[in-house]
Amino acid sequence: MATPSNRYPHKDDILKIGQGLRLGVTVTSVCPFCLAHHEKSFSVTRVKNGYLYRCWRVKCDRKGVIPVISLESPKEKEFVPSQYRGELTNPPPKVFDYFREEFGLGSEILKTQQVGYNKDRNTIAFPIFDSTGRCVGIVDRAYSWMGNEREPKAITYWKEKVPMIHFPRFWNVSKSNRIVLVEDIVSANKVKHVANSGALLGTNLSEEVIKLLLDLGIHRITLAFDPDATEKALKVMKKYQGVVKITVVSMAKDPKNTGYQTLKYLLGEDNEQRAS
Repeated sequence: MATPSNRYPHKDDILKIGQGLRLGVTVTSVCPFCLAHHEKSFSVTRVKNGYLYRCWRVKCDRKGVIPVISLESPKEKEFVPSQYRGELTNPPPKVFDYFREEFGLGSEILKTQQVGYNKDRNTIAFPIFDSTGRCVGIVDRAYSWMGNEREPKAITYWKEKVPMIHFPRFWNVSKSNRIVLVEDIVSANKVKHVANSGALLGTNLSEEVIKLLLDLGIHRITLAFDPDATEKALKVMKKYQGVVKITVVSMAKDPKNTGYQTLKYLLGEDNEQRAS
């Protein structure tokens, strides 16, 4: 039977390297396995079930997880800003052509929303804006038509801890106390041209987001989600009955794949008289 020291060689060394790390934080050091003192090729990351380690030298490539019994409580987790790497440039013409042909989004819309291209990663970067127009994160999206088969296709990076919702630039709540909530950032950037919109970026509607919307003076919310997300959102909204008016719109396709005339009909200001 293997002893703990045999099962996890250099366990003490790895724990010493990772001592004090918060969840999601990585530190580098000299590898305790290959002892390549000329470079810090060994990384240790604090993960939920312990310490993830790896030596990035090809000749070594030792990797694994040192389990830890006493895990941090979720209440003790501190927000760690995501580091987005790569220089953003203006998208090449083929990107503008794709979004115009696929979603009906013209180049001016992409420029207004400051959509960029990451040459190093071969991805499209969609800035996440808060209600004041500050960029608080980035949705980094890989597209197979660009030759990028990365999984997951979309990765979200947050610069700071804020409610998880994207407001397209030049969002103007003063015109209405209403918002249309959609699931993805491209749909929000498109719907913005027929109504105030917000994207939950693949997350479920949370009380944190609802309270933010109320603070912004929003008392009418239209949900343009898939059935599963709609059901979850309605459960969260139960305690706000009488405070917020909820309208559910069933759509055959995602908003980003829907024409502007249909979007205006279903999600425009007058939709509450037609939607169920």
